[in-house]
Amino acid sequence: MEAVALDTSPTMLKATRHYFSNDSSAPLSPTNEPEEIEIAGILAKSLEIALLVGISFIIKWDKEAFHHMMMKIKQSKLVL
Repeated sequence: MEAVALDTSPTMLKATRHYFSNDSSAPLSPTNEPEEIEIAGILAKSLEIALLVGISFIIKWDKEAFHHMMMKIKQSKLVL
């Protein structure tokens, strides 16, 4: 078996300590500076959620239409 080198850089050690600690005051960023909020990222995530809701609606609507169509076919076969 090969030996695997561990990343012992200060940033990695700090991130590891933060991950396993229960200290909620520890910074979320490894550089201890706040991240910038990008409007493009917020818009992209909003669009993604809207598309998921839209796709779910279309799937539900199509399923109901298919069920309604099958019921009509079954009724027409019973009449014949």
